[in-house]
Amino acid sequence: MEALAPDKPHIIQSPVLTGDTKLYRFVSFRQFMSFVELKQTSFSRVKNWPDTWEVPTARLPMQTDDGPVKYSLWNINESMFGQCWSLHGESDAMWRIYSPQNEGVVIHASVKKFRLLRDIKYAALGPVIYYDDLKMVLDEVETHPHRGPYERFTGAFLKRKAFEHEREVRLVTMDDPQCLVRTPPAGASRLSVDLDPLESIEGITT
Repeated sequence: MEALAPDKPHIIQSPVLTGDTKLYRFVSFRQFMSFVELKQTSFSRVKNWPDTWEVPTARLPMQTDDGPVKYSLWNINESMFGQCWSLHGESDAMWRIYSPQNEGVVIHASVKKFRLLRDIKYAALGPVIYYDDLKMVLDEVETHPHRGPYERFTGAFLKRKAFEHEREVRLVTMDDPQCLVRTPPAGASRLSVDLDPLESIEGITT
């Protein structure tokens, strides 16, 4: 890992994004008010996300040094926390998921605003890699790194092609002292990091 600047996060950013790329996050009104009042933004543990096929690499068997193929009792993806955004500023499907009672809020922010996350030392930001064939997409990522230049975080950027309409972008970090200024308690399902909404939010839609 390269040396990290102490005053700003090192974010592995996909080349398809620029600092001015607009991103949108669909949240409940309650989540939005918590962000405004506490000046903290929340990340959830990736393995707890509703889709049981998130981080599919965690479900693959591993070839051990002594020969047998085994399923690991622990995988690096267990340590990952993520936050989901979208390139869609307006989506009926997303509104139905995140605002079933018409109480949702869409937060607007550009990619450059993620540099304000001082509590994060190391993370990855970029579009989800949608796949039909898991083996094929893993081979492509290995052969063509520009498809998913997310280093250790790649597993958290894989999602089934059925969700491609979401045009999802993720920010993913890890509960490791090299990645976070303050690591969460062991087993925590969420972590919060300081972020001033007045500095980071560029617009909202209700």
